[in-house]
Parts: sequence; C-alpha cells; structure tokens
Amino acid sequence: MSADRLKQIAIALAILVLLWGAVEILRGGFDEPATDFEIPAVAMEDADTVVFERTQDTIVLARHGDDWTVNGNRASSSGVSDFFGLLEDASPGQLIAQNAETHRRLAIEDSTARGFRILGKGRTLAHLLLGKRAPGFRDTYFRRPGEDRVYAVRTTLSTYVDRGLQDWRDRTIARVDADGVASAEIHLGGRSYVLRREGDKWQLPGGEATDSAAVARLLDAYESLDATGFRRPEEEVSVDFDRPDRLVALRDAAGATLLELAFDSTTGGFWVRKTGDSTVFRISNFVANRIAPTDSTLRERGQ
Repeated sequence: MSADRLKQIAIALAILVLLWGAVEILRGGFDEPATDFEIPAVAMEDADTVVFERTQDTIVLARHGDDWTVNGNRASSSGVSDFFGLLEDASPGQLIAQNAETHRRLAIEDSTARGFRILGKGRTLAHLLLGKRAPGFRDTYFRRPGEDRVYAVRTTLSTYVDRGLQDWRDRTIARVDADGVASAEIHLGGRSYVLRREGDKWQLPGGEATDSAAVARLLDAYESLDATGFRRPEEEVSVDFDRPDRLVALRDAAGATLLELAFDSTTGGFWVRKTGDSTVFRISNFVANRIAPTDSTLRERGQ
C-alpha cells in the first residue's frame, strides 16, 4: 500500500474520532458504557396515590377501596388501569446524556419538566421526571429527580402525564339493564308521555302500539350512556335544573326508580344531572334526542 494511501486512511480515522468525540460532548459525555434504565413496574394494587406534576397544574389520583378519584371527582377506571399497565410494558431506557447542561435542551430541567410520583402506604414507589419527545417521537426523555443522567424510553406514558382533569374523569352517566326497565316517563317541555312494557311488548299512552326497533334503540342507549364532557367551574351559572328542559325517569316493574335525569339545554347540547348525584355531565343533541325522544319516533310505523 502506498504512503499516500496510508496517509488518507489515517486522516479519515482521525476525522471519525473527532466526530465521535463531538457527538459524545453534545450528549453529555460518557465515562462508562451506556446503562439501561427501567421504569418501576408498580402494580395498581400496591399504590394508593398518583401525583402528576406539571407547570400549569397538579393532577392527583387517589384510591378509595376499589375506586379512584381524580382531584376529588370520580376517575375513569380504564384510564387508571391503562396507566399502570404502561408502567409494566415500558421498554428499558437508553442513557443518552449525563451532564446537567443538557437538561434545558431536553426540556427536563427541574423547573420545566413534567413528572409523576406514585405513593403506597406512605412510601414513594416511583418518582420520575419527563422531558420532551426524542427525535422520531417514539421515545421520551426521563430522569430521576436529583440525578443528571437522562434516558430515552420507548413508551406512551407521556400522553397520560399530559392528560387534563377532564380527560381523567369517569364519563359514565348510567348503565341500566334494559331487561329491568318496565316503564320510561319522558317530559319534553310542556309535553310528556309514559312508555310501558306490557308482557313482551311496549305501549304508548292509550295502548298505542310502538315500533319495537325504536324502543330497542332507546333502551340500548341507557345500557351504555356516556358523557362527552363536564361542566367547568366557569360555566356553573349557566346550568339550571330547577326547571329542566327535559326529564326522564326509568322504573322497574315495582315502580322503583332505576334512573332519573334532568336536562338543561346549552349551546350545541345539553347539561344532564342524575337525581342524587351532583355531577353535571354534557351530552350532544344527538344523544339527548336518542335518550329522550318524542313519542312520534316510537310509534308503530304506518300509524
């Protein structure tokens, strides 16, 4: 091999070494091989509190027996279980920086980072800070409080840390078994009617026959009735249930009330509140018309 060729190879190697060194400096430098980082796989049954800390607010999940609340409101059970499931499913993280000077660039400084703490029986079971998404948006930067090292972890935990209060709340309005409903009393402004079960058929006032498919749709709607949102504090003055725009009462064969809902109209939908529950839900006009229809939509076709 010629001397010129050897010289070219040496220069190329020197350039590669310089480039490698520059990359390591930007990443914070390494004094030792990269190490893995594991997000603590805390089981839901071992935790009693989860605190999500963000610059704009704090979200607190708290266990009450088998149920959870979020900032004092009923929390979505599926949302809570999904969060704990992600703790167990998160892949090991890769050390990408160990210098505190990188924290600002990665949005994981103490003053700007989001974070979460999981507590159980008075002990901290996990406490982590989150930075921005890594390039490609499949990884998120994590670090432990008090440590400089930053890790990239492939997980969607950040979407739960970023959830607002309304997203964590349970949107379930009602779950009523259709087989247990014997009558539905529906008030629409100044008009009202009662839909009754007579054997295996349903009748309107005066024994008027009904469209079985329409009645089935009405009852199905109550088997899984969810809200689209909730009343916010600043909207409190706009809600009035003293004179509801609509009122629905479902009763069983003994006349006991299974569910009673009061409706108050608002822009683009309705506020709804269950009797005995202070929670004010929001539903769309489409849902309101499905669960509190006019009697004409229930009549047997051709009548």
